[in-house]
Amino acid sequence: MIKKIFAFIWVVSIMSSGIAQTPAYLASALQAIVNNTVPSGKTNPGIVTGVHVPGQWSWYGASGNSIAGITPGYPAKTALVTDRFRIGSITKMFMATSILLLEENGLLDINDDI
Repeated sequence: MIKKIFAFIWVVSIMSSGIAQTPAYLASALQAIVNNTVPSGKTNPGIVTGVHVPGQWSWYGASGNSIAGITPGYPAKTALVTDRFRIGSITKMFMATSILLLEENGLLDINDDI
């Protein structure tokens, strides 16, 4: 019975690690893009981004300063892939663009009732 449990755990662990690592050349190229996107300077905000290829690999990168580094009263902090950023009013642009794209594709009419 113990052997069956260990075999089951081994199979589950192999299956759950089915997504391969990002190829090294691609990971370094993506990180270079992120690093070149963010202007240097202590007061500039940073970026945390990711690329996910379903069933193949995922990559996450960060550069610049996290929000704590540019908010008064908080110490400067280098952005990490685990950091979260306040998005503020930028969501308005994403929503407007999404709505207009849906309308353009005939999936929504901006004159519809909500």
